[in-house]
Amino acid sequence: MAFADAYLDKHSSGKVHIERLPDPKLQTIVIIPAYNESGLLRCLDSLFKCHSPIHPVEINVLVNTPSNAPENIQSANDQVFTEVTTWMSANNSKFVHFHGYRLNDLPPKHFGAGLARKILMDEAVRRFNTIDRPEGIIVSLDADCTVSENYLLGIEQHFDMFKEASGCSIDFSHPRHGDEYPGEVYKAITNYENHLNYYLEAIRFTGYPYAFHTVGSAFAVRAASYCQVGGMSRRQAGEDFYFIQKLAMLGRFSECHTATVYPSPRPSDRVPFGTGPEIRKQLDSRSGQYMSYHPELFLHLSSFYKLIPSFYSEKKCEPLLIQLPGLIQQYLDETGFPETLDEIKTNVASSGSFSKRFYQKFNMFWILKYLHYAEEHGTERMEVNEAARKLKSLIDNK
Repeated sequence: MAFADAYLDKHSSGKVHIERLPDPKLQTIVIIPAYNESGLLRCLDSLFKCHSPIHPVEINVLVNTPSNAPENIQSANDQVFTEVTTWMSANNSKFVHFHGYRLNDLPPKHFGAGLARKILMDEAVRRFNTIDRPEGIIVSLDADCTVSENYLLGIEQHFDMFKEASGCSIDFSHPRHGDEYPGEVYKAITNYENHLNYYLEAIRFTGYPYAFHTVGSAFAVRAASYCQVGGMSRRQAGEDFYFIQKLAMLGRFSECHTATVYPSPRPSDRVPFGTGPEIRKQLDSRSGQYMSYHPELFLHLSSFYKLIPSFYSEKKCEPLLIQLPGLIQQYLDETGFPETLDEIKTNVASSGSFSKRFYQKFNMFWILKYLHYAEEHGTERMEVNEAARKLKSLIDNK
């Protein structure tokens, strides 16, 4: 029985899509979903120009469309698929092999980035399962990205160095200037990337231990770890956030600084949140500023997470909660924290297991909900660069 048989029997998204058997030495599979995408060939060109990896790599592309897509979208995707397969037939190499497949009848109810990414990642697991390689690396990329020349080799070297790593986030850098887009787009993407970096540092400041960038175009996972967390969600948006959080909580998650992804800064309204909508929102506001979460809120959360050992050792949590800022006290009271705490304590036998279960409950999604609650109750946002300076001051004085 191969390592992924149980996962594929229970969770697989469907049939085999790539008939050609994988190279027995295959180590890395890069997956790229594409829908109504004009930048795919540029993405593939950048991968083709990468430094040669030591072990074989596959680049697997899914051009996907829902069954109810308008005829012009189906035709555009058909054209992209024809261009891609023509390109692939001329550009396979000794160490990098390209596969493309087309699905034009995906269920509209579930159609989106999550479903396409799941189909691709399940296929990658299936291929690694064929050669019984649980340590195989599945790399998630988007069709509108390009990559650094050391991308394939750098990811391979990262996992060779961190042999126990379950997965990793990969460095990314949006273009901050150029002539492909108007200047305000580059200003907007600079603001947004500053926000992403500020937000990550702010969460790490709280003491929450599983804080990593959750960018769908810039992460990788071992095939066995992918199965262990139940695979990719079919969510139509935010699938990367939830998946990487589950993966990080396995432990042994890492950051790859030996490769870089260059995501597109283009505005978009395909999904309700993420880079494209954030750029669109900034362009519509015309303020030139990006307002991010107030750093004082992360100080509240830092005070909360510091109490974890006491939450386990003390019989009553109420005397501990009064040590916290009033706003987070109010939020914990309204969301039934004492009952949740009792439930966690009932199901653990040690302080270590308590901490792990506590972080699973009070995770990055919970943090986000608290931030929104605080804003609904009067906490104003702060310009992102000013917020970053304020956070640095809090870190320096901690």
